[in-house]
Amino acid sequence: MAVPKGKTFFGKMMVTFKLKELPDVSQPLFMDFYGRHIEDLQINGIKISQTPQSSFKNGTVDLSNGNALKIGNNSVSMYFINDYRSDG
Repeated sequence: MAVPKGKTFFGKMMVTFKLKELPDVSQPLFMDFYGRHIEDLQINGIKISQTPQSSFKNGTVDLSNGNALKIGNNSVSMYFINDYRSDG
């Protein structure tokens, strides 16, 4: 596999989880993410738009944004760009 050289890399992650109840508007459900940029975010197959007021800021992804969560099994998939790190 050829890995392009540079300061950044592309990645994909997928997380699955089960909700017993939907999060309250006053207490949204977040996931930690300390990447550089989210290229594509989907919750249960629904694309979540990325805007300046969007779901990704300050190292967290707001999973409540877009009303895609449901009671029961949920999946989050994300394509992202991040910087290579050399601090361990």
